[in-house]
Amino acid sequence: MFTAAYSAFHQQYPNITIVPREGVVRDLQRLISQGDLDIGFLTLTDMDRTNDVYETIYREELFLAIPSIHLLRFYLLLENPMLLWISVLCNMNPLL
Repeated sequence: MFTAAYSAFHQQYPNITIVPREGVVRDLQRLISQGDLDIGFLTLTDMDRTNDVYETIYREELFLAIPSIHLLRFYLLLENPMLLWISVLCNMNPLL
């Protein structure tokens, strides 16, 4: 997400220097609230939110990919039978 936004941002504001800093969400939030970090691009859940101001700029789906013989697959099928239907579709179409 950041790399896609950075190019457009840099073209519009070429005189602003951005120094990316990666880290654990809670550590980055602490740096923001202390004023040691100006802005953060974070992937977080509602439970991760603090009293800081947040603006959603992008949403994405997250997929779990595991081998078809992995034991977790069988556990997931028991918990969510809909996955069996998805699994059948994927086996029928190798591009899925």
